[in-house]
Amino acid sequence: MARISYPGIGILSRLDMQDRSVITGVIEGTPAQQAGLLAGDVIVFADSAPFQPVQSFRDKIGKEVVLGLRRAGAFMQISVTPVDIEAQQKCSWTALKASARIIRANGRSIGYAHVWCYAGSVYQRTLEHLLSQSPLNDGRPR
Repeated sequence: MARISYPGIGILSRLDMQDRSVITGVIEGTPAQQAGLLAGDVIVFADSAPFQPVQSFRDKIGKEVVLGLRRAGAFMQISVTPVDIEAQQKCSWTALKASARIIRANGRSIGYAHVWCYAGSVYQRTLEHLLSQSPLNDGRPR
């Protein structure tokens, strides 16, 4: 099977009514998350050029890219380093594992895992492992 990949930072985005690129999701464990990008951010430019998903990161894997963003009406610049993102399956699987954590609230412990995709047995096995091992299993018998 051929390896499919593209240069990216680990976001999901869509064009809004004004043709602006709005982040709809930031995948756990990716450069976008590490740089502090958030769902709802509007990406205006990448290295002073109008932003284009994938194209803005072509030939820039491992090199810092400065993004111009609008967040809640304010303008800001954030540096991010694109990586070679493998096809959706591996990226989603890695993000599932990176998202797992225990959230403690109101005297309760809640296991959390963001399931970006559920396309096959590898996701089922990964989810089962997360539920039975650290970080989601806090050591108490089930």
